[in-house]
Amino acid sequence: TFVGANTFGNNVKFGAGQTFDNLQTFGAGANFTGDTIFKINQVFPTNAQFADDQDFGTDDFDFAAASMIFGSGTNFGEARTFGTGMNFADGNQTFIGANNFGNSAQFAPSQVFGSAMTFGNDPIFKPGTKFNTAMTWGKSANFTGAQTFLVDQTFGRGAHFDTAQDFSDRTHNFDAFDMTFGANTVFQTDGSERFGTGANFTGTINFPNNQVFPALAEFAASQDFPSGEVVTFDDFAKFGSGSTFGTVRTFEEFTFFDGTQTFVGSNTFKEGTHFGAAQAFAASQTFGDATFFGANTDFSTLDQTFGVGTKFDTGTLFNNGQTLASGLIPAYGLLLEGITCPADGTCIP
Repeated sequence: TFVGANTFGNNVKFGAGQTFDNLQTFGAGANFTGDTIFKINQVFPTNAQFADDQDFGTDDFDFAAASMIFGSGTNFGEARTFGTGMNFADGNQTFIGANNFGNSAQFAPSQVFGSAMTFGNDPIFKPGTKFNTAMTWGKSANFTGAQTFLVDQTFGRGAHFDTAQDFSDRTHNFDAFDMTFGANTVFQTDGSERFGTGANFTGTINFPNNQVFPALAEFAASQDFPSGEVVTFDDFAKFGSGSTFGTVRTFEEFTFFDGTQTFVGSNTFKEGTHFGAAQAFAASQTFGDATFFGANTDFSTLDQTFGVGTKFDTGTLFNNGQTLASGLIPAYGLLLEGITCPADGTCIP
């Protein structure tokens, strides 16, 4: 039985069923081990811990301090504003109305959000979370496992989606910068999705026909772009090793190929393209200026035309009779005049 307004130090632990008839001053880490009755307008401390099934009713409370931990089945009674680092991961909670969550909130699997919430930066959502309405998203939301989005969402910068997320039944907005999509993500089949700069596809995905990709897009190793699909790439795209392009493609400026790729037919590579080691070309290509070819590139089957400022790493093999113009840069130095390659494939004058 506490009388009046008491002051408690850090890490005090209270038993189940405690009632506070007045406002208290709690130190950091206060641990309320059972459903507790608090005075209206109570201010809770940093690292406060609440038991399962805590019921806050409809009274006003202050949850602005950081890093509180809430047990499963908490009933918040009305819309609340939470500080940073809130941990709701012990189990599903009952959120009423439009709550406002600070940065780095963590939620339990299968949490349901029925109202329009505002999430700060870096929230973490476990598998099976259900979003019944449009939300306001901060940066870097992390969706671990597959989620259910029942209405269209406009996601924030740096959102991260896990493997096998299905977006096929909604038109979401992925325009924000630097979003990440895991393997086997499913998009709408009409290719209508538009992605923000820096979209990162970390696993292989079956993209729809007519898909348009943004600048700085990154693709996983072994990504397949089938011959029957039309896709559009932008500048600074990056492709993982072992990608297959299915048919003739046009690659924009400063594309980066990591490792060897499978190209089909005569492709167009614009200025500043970078190829990995041991790439081979079975057909004539169109290379832009300032292209870089990695070590042991193989041009031995036929002649190619190279743009000004193109650089070749060590071990490059050229076709017999290939001409290299002045201004190209083989591994041994800058060519000050044009040469014709001898039969040994080295093309050293």
